[in-house]
Amino acid sequence: AYTTAPRWVVGSLNGTTGSTNDEDDDYPTTRLMDGFPSLVSKPDSASTLFSIVLAYPAAWPLTFDWFGVLNHNLDTIGCSNISLQIADDGNFSINLATLSTTNVATSFTADRRFTDLTLHTGGGTARRYSDVEFIRVQITLPVSDVPEIGQLILGRRRQQQFRPSVPWNPNESVSVIDRYVSRSGVINKVTRVKGRRDISATFRHSTADEQNDILDWWDDIEANEQFFFFLDEPATLPHNFWMMELTEDRLIYPYTSYNTRDLTVDAVEQGAAYFALETT
Repeated sequence: AYTTAPRWVVGSLNGTTGSTNDEDDDYPTTRLMDGFPSLVSKPDSASTLFSIVLAYPAAWPLTFDWFGVLNHNLDTIGCSNISLQIADDGNFSINLATLSTTNVATSFTADRRFTDLTLHTGGGTARRYSDVEFIRVQITLPVSDVPEIGQLILGRRRQQQFRPSVPWNPNESVSVIDRYVSRSGVINKVTRVKGRRDISATFRHSTADEQNDILDWWDDIEANEQFFFFLDEPATLPHNFWMMELTEDRLIYPYTSYNTRDLTVDAVEQGAAYFALETT
């Protein structure tokens, strides 16, 4: 829910909730957080400066501690900077804070994913931000062009203390191909899915904090009504993340001993823009 519709602002880094929405009508801002990363949103004209402005009602503010962009063209068009800001008013004049500033030239690759897992206003210590109503993303380009973004992500991190139990395949990917055999024996193929990331993993938790964290995560994704994002190597490969959905609409988390529970995660990557075949 938004108090005002998300908006692109062309020609300024300092867009507000009162700014004109410069979205391209064929690529609206509703796509920025619709769960379909292959459907991009973009502004209606080229420039070197852009803002994306989000406003949430006081009754449903956001809590987040990481920021991501999925299926973008920012590396292709040479984006030189992307920043994330929050404030306590729609004019971004009260308690304005910059949580993330990234020099894209040194941080992006040809990969279409970007993430910042250490949001902070200074000092380098990652922080969580609660009750956030007003959010602004600033994009700077070296030459006039049109940015495109499939998903903006403002999420809550829940880091596992240990890697999945073995057997575990960190490179599991799947293609779905229909094959048709002619009378002469020629095989024709129609590829429906190519290189989709799949996860089949078991995580063991023996402490109350770990177990409560998983129960909170289940609440966060609204019992599998919402997607979640999976990162294999957050410390070394933070840009390798995927939008996932569990294949079963239930939390598989039985006790396997007196105070130990095993979480089963079977999930598939979402969206037509699959990233499993890419490298950072």
